[in-house]
Amino acid sequence: MNREKIDGAMIVCNTKFSEHARRYAECRGIQKIGWSSPSDQNLQTLIEERKLYPLSCLKDLDTKDREKLVSAGTLLMKRLVMKDPETIARRLRIPEKRLNSLNAMAQLILGHE
Repeated sequence: MNREKIDGAMIVCNTKFSEHARRYAECRGIQKIGWSSPSDQNLQTLIEERKLYPLSCLKDLDTKDREKLVSAGTLLMKRLVMKDPETIARRLRIPEKRLNSLNAMAQLILGHE
């Protein structure tokens, strides 16, 4: 049995909302977060302030390695740099040298030293 209380609805979208969608959400009391709306807490601002960049921002990350990382629960660059590259490399069978390179790129993007 689910004991979670749902007291509202929210739509999160990585694009702009149409005028129809805005009116409908307002009429139904549905909160909405789009790429650039609302102006103070939009998706772009939330991602940039919290540095929640997806692994797909790493241009050198190939599909095979991305799938391995994602299947292991690493979706964000922030998570990649928090983990020990040697352990990940061994567990996911990604060459450690390659993982170190990806980790270094992620740290540059995130502004780590």
